[in-house]
Amino acid sequence: MAALTNRNPMGIDIHLIANFAALALITLAGPAVIFLLFYRRGAL
Repeated sequence: MAALTNRNPMGIDIHLIANFAALALITLAGPAVIFLLFYRRGAL
């Protein structure tokens, strides 16, 4: 695995970016889904 990291010219950890993107997606999508569920039911 160290060889794969050394081959990256930019020195950017792909797994770190993927984890950050997944966390941001969950953080943004969670409230959005809840809002849509209540909006569809006319609770708001």
